[in-house]
Amino acid sequence: MNAIKATVRNGRIEADEPVNLPDGTELLVVPADQAERVDADEEPGWDNSPEGIAAWLKWYDSLEPLILTPEDEAKIATARREQREWELANFEKHAEKLRRQWE
Repeated sequence: MNAIKATVRNGRIEADEPVNLPDGTELLVVPADQAERVDADEEPGWDNSPEGIAAWLKWYDSLEPLILTPEDEAKIATARREQREWELANFEKHAEKLRRQWE
């Protein structure tokens, strides 16, 4: 992606050269003296400096693995079965409600 050079005049941003972008195109506008700190493809709020990445990796490595006990797995299986049974028992009622909404 190419940068667009622009200047603020009377509170409006004016491109210094013609811009070939369709109407409605959203732009990220950053003052030139701060441009090296912004990457439009990055999610805001992430520290992508070497120190920030090292801190994130340290945090990630501190996480305990998720291990389900046989009791946990049995509870999940029971909950899924009960949910499936409820959905089958209530399907017609909800289908009729949807049919009425589209009439």
